Amino acid sequence: MSKTSKTQDTGQTLNLNGQRLATVNKGEWGSTMDYQMNPWEQQSYNFAQQSFAENLPNINVFSSEVIQGLNSQVEAFKNQGIKSINEIYMPMLKDLQNDIATRFGNMNNSVFMDKLYGIESKRADSVAELAQNVAAKRQELTNKELANRYDYLNFLNSYQNQALQNMYNALGAANGQLPVSSKDNTNYDTGFVNILSTLFKAMSS
Repeated sequence: MSKTSKTQDTGQTLNLNGQRLATVNKGEWGSTMDYQMNPWEQQSYNFAQQSFAENLPNINVFSSEVIQGLNSQVEAFKNQGIKSINEIYMPMLKDLQNDIATRFGNMNNSVFMDKLYGIESKRADSVAELAQNVAAKRQELTNKELANRYDYLNFLNSYQNQALQNMYNALGAANGQLPVSSKDNTNYDTGFVNILSTLFKAMSS
């Protein structure tokens, strides 16, 4: 349970469960405000700040490990596509060869060539479609990696904003009013990450 009480000087203090949370002192030259983070809150806030600062410069930079991981996923997707194509068309070619050999004794005839052309034409279309799907898969994985990074930065930023909002609220309660600037600061910080995301999308389009 929280309560607000006057200190011995000209200030006020906000207590939460018996622990001092915020203090506002008013003097001749103005007011001073002090917000007391508990150790876990301080540790979490510092981690969010540090992680945000460390990840922001390289948000659009892929390390060799990340690139290798993306390439491995694309390669697996491509190999599965090749396997599927072979499973469809190789039996068709084998059946055609057996049929023509049984009927004509050799492959040197127009019937075989016409049917072979039909099968190979369809297989070529499947290979071309697979190439497009592989390129789309690579782009999908790249976009997903970037989206996860931006989501993480937004999470860190939101956590910091919430911690600051808690501080504003506590100091406002101790002072008897909430500062209007807290909302503006929150919108500004969140907008910063959104601007970065918009800029990257514009650069990659």
